[in-house]
Amino acid sequence: MMFGCWGDPEDDYYRGEYYAEMLKVVCLVIKEADPEAKVLFGGLLLNCNPDDPPETHPGSGDIKECKSSRYLEGALENEGGDYFEGVSFHADDYYLNALGHYGNDNWRSSWRSTGLSLIAKGKFIRDILREYGYTDKFLVISEGALLCGSTGVEEFCKIDEFHQTKANYVTQAYTAAKAEGLLANVWYSIRGWRGSGLVKNNDIQFPAYTALQFAEGQFDKAQYRGEITSFPGIMGYEFNRAGGYFWVIWAMDDDTYSVFLPDQPTAIFDSVGTELLVEKTQSQ
Repeated sequence: MMFGCWGDPEDDYYRGEYYAEMLKVVCLVIKEADPEAKVLFGGLLLNCNPDDPPETHPGSGDIKECKSSRYLEGALENEGGDYFEGVSFHADDYYLNALGHYGNDNWRSSWRSTGLSLIAKGKFIRDILREYGYTDKFLVISEGALLCGSTGVEEFCKIDEFHQTKANYVTQAYTAAKAEGLLANVWYSIRGWRGSGLVKNNDIQFPAYTALQFAEGQFDKAQYRGEITSFPGIMGYEFNRAGGYFWVIWAMDDDTYSVFLPDQPTAIFDSVGTELLVEKTQSQ
């Protein structure tokens, strides 16, 4: 199967060197028109991890062809690295038919282990850039979403559990993107593809839409402080903000956990911004 209009499945680097030739010409024209413009490489699909290729189907023993994910490397091999400032890529995960459950087997990612696939994909891209001496490139997600089913119109894609999972996923995706230092994270799309929509018919807002609005307000001018690793079964991040700091945390499985906060919180919210009860207890 061929991905994109530049690829060549017969080439070890999927003909990324050809894309580099285009960049060498187009970048100079763009800079001549606007010296402040930033040229993006992409957007890379990164269908699967070529350094750890998955099976085509679990248990089949057949290894998936991941050559297309070498495309960026092919461009760098052909000295294309001086002709772009940033790399854009796609990062989707797939709903696994249960509240809070998602994953992307092609990148060994899931809600109960590594978290979102954008983390694995971002690391893969940065490792390649570092190998070729480019550590100053910024990354953006040009398409990110939680997908459901093969079309998005299956019955299990219409129930509350999926829509709540999608809302939680929005929060996790924008939290992780901020923590990973991505310059942008674009949700695809407002009306959706395979169930990823934030609205229905322009007049019904799904919980994911509200979650996106709430996350935008919370992260405005916030600075990443560090990963929270003190609580088994919990994934989370800490951010600084004017007047204090905040945590974003979630359980990595279906169990209930106790989290002991270093200070008495002023408020606790769920993913859509509903304020939860704060018990006035001594900080531990």
